[in-house]
Amino acid sequence: MKRIALLLTAVLACGTLQAQIPNAGFELWVTDPDSNNNPVGWQTTNSLPLVNVEPYSPGCQGNYAMKVRTLNPGFPFPGVAFLQVAYNFSQIPTRFSACLKSNIMPGDRAYIIVGLMSGDSVIASQDSCTFKIDSTISQFTYREFPLTIQSNLIPDSLIIIVASGLGSGQVGTELVIDEVAFRVGGS
Repeated sequence: MKRIALLLTAVLACGTLQAQIPNAGFELWVTDPDSNNNPVGWQTTNSLPLVNVEPYSPGCQGNYAMKVRTLNPGFPFPGVAFLQVAYNFSQIPTRFSACLKSNIMPGDRAYIIVGLMSGDSVIASQDSCTFKIDSTISQFTYREFPLTIQSNLIPDSLIIIVASGLGSGQVGTELVIDEVAFRVGGS
């Protein structure tokens, strides 16, 4: 019986904390009052007729993933999707994971930026949890990114930003993301 309890504890300690991320698989999309199609729970830079965040099919798992891309309405306009939500984590996550594919133009990068908070206290700062994708990934690939944890407090909210570039992004850069999750324990 002790072995079963120990095994169960080990499995849970190295588990996934995916349930807290709304629409983590990007299966749900909704049309807002301005006729923009956005992933449920996420804010985007979509502003018809400029649509630079859209469903991508098929997803890594399921029917859809989310694609952010840089457009050219006379200047580079990177696609950005943003999620900020309250959630009481049961443990401090140590890694962020996602299934990705990308088309990165020469000299450009796509970004995934993560932040974790507990009230007003920073648990994982966005400036130390900025993950850069600087090469093309032609097939969906599972990636894990280590979180730099600054406090032993349990987070109660999260921020995730997915961007096809920042500032002067290159037109044509795209990042497709699916199955986002926080993980705890070793890799």
